[in-house]
Amino acid sequence: MGLERITVDIASNAAGDTVTAYTRIPITGKILAVFYDFGDLAANLDLAITGETTGIPILAYTNIPAADKWFYPRALPNLNTAGATVGVDAFVEIPVVDERIKIVAAQPGTSKAGAFTIFYER
Repeated sequence: MGLERITVDIASNAAGDTVTAYTRIPITGKILAVFYDFGDLAANLDLAITGETTGIPILAYTNIPAADKWFYPRALPNLNTAGATVGVDAFVEIPVVDERIKIVAAQPGTSKAGAFTIFYER
């Protein structure tokens, strides 16, 4: 097992349309952190990061401020008997298996660019 990182560049068009980008290769591992390199993207960016194939939710955030930011996404585990969440203090890392990571950035601004670096444990 080892720590890995992969960066996804985001660039909006002149109309400022929502941007969808993917990691260049599929990854397998547990998501540990996501670094948002603001670049010059617009303030109040809306973000959704998921697995491309399974759609596993990794991170959703609305109105990200105009600044670099670290995220440490985790999921609440469920009981194996009733499916209820275990509790607010119990978190697990998010697993992905052989799939690209999909990043959807809404309201990026016109002709703007930034990047996301995903850190994961293989």
